[in-house]
Amino acid sequence: MSTVSTKMASRVGEPAWEVARLFPDQGYWTEEDYLDLTNTTNCLVEFSDGFIEVLPAPTTSHHMILAFLYRALLAFIESQKLGTVLFAGIRVRLRKGKYCEPDIVFMLAEHADRIGEKYWQGADLVIEVVSGDEKDRERDIVDPENWTTD
Repeated sequence: MSTVSTKMASRVGEPAWEVARLFPDQGYWTEEDYLDLTNTTNCLVEFSDGFIEVLPAPTTSHHMILAFLYRALLAFIESQKLGTVLFAGIRVRLRKGKYCEPDIVFMLAEHADRIGEKYWQGADLVIEVVSGDEKDRERDIVDPENWTTD
């Protein structure tokens, strides 16, 4: 059985700050940096003009609301052959330098050419299930700049 040195043991539970130095500072992220990051992480990250925001993990009630809305929308869209609907984890490019990861996204069939493998170029409908945390409410409700497109 291996033992951890005293020096290492004193660092147990601390964040690995050195990892942060592998990435750009806030304000200096590029779209390419953001897309590379989100291809390797398993969390929701949004990008706005050089800044990234790592979103908190959704709660169970958030997921249950999301699942209900997705199933209802999917049933309607598929029955009418209207287009494509997907749920969280799809990046949507709103404009140059601005990406979000909404809870539900829908693209009409006639706009299918805007659906890319790495991200969607806009969407015809986005649905955001807003959590109770004040920061979530500020980002998703109060700040209209979050959903402005070119």
